[in-house]
Amino acid sequence: MAADEKHDPWTRRRVFRRRSKDNREGVAPRAGEMLSDLWQRLGGSDRVRLVALWRAWSEVLGSHLAEMAKPLGSRGRTLVLGADEPLVMQELGFLAPEILARVNAFLGQEHFDKVVFELIDGRIPLDGIGERASASDHPRPKAPQALGGLEHLLRSDSAVARSYQAYVRRFVGERDTGGHS
Repeated sequence: MAADEKHDPWTRRRVFRRRSKDNREGVAPRAGEMLSDLWQRLGGSDRVRLVALWRAWSEVLGSHLAEMAKPLGSRGRTLVLGADEPLVMQELGFLAPEILARVNAFLGQEHFDKVVFELIDGRIPLDGIGERASASDHPRPKAPQALGGLEHLLRSDSAVARSYQAYVRRFVGERDTGGHS
């Protein structure tokens, strides 16, 4: 190797790596090659198309059908959709061929060959990941009937007593001062 090639940053150098069947010379792969391989192993453009599908879910199925069948994900060539009630799941089973046709048409290929339906049970559907629940969606809990009056049973300097006082203040409306009244 010539002296000026030693300092050229673009020259591929031999590095100390274990030789393998694919890398007989022990040369470090280029970053672009590694990223391309990683992209393919992670699903590459298929994952990008699925994200586009989840984002356009209402347009793909139509608003009425999209309200009933929420996307939960995929398992190989199986599309996993969620429903709020078992009766809705049963009805959606009859519409599975139409759902498959619309989804595969959007993707431009026969990506899925089966649909399974599951109860949502508190899971967040993929078409609503960006949506956040506002504070008004969660009603404030009602105060218990017998609130307060147990302070005399607790040592005033204990963590349990401070926690109980904060709990009582939450319903009474006083500002929580972190245990310091």
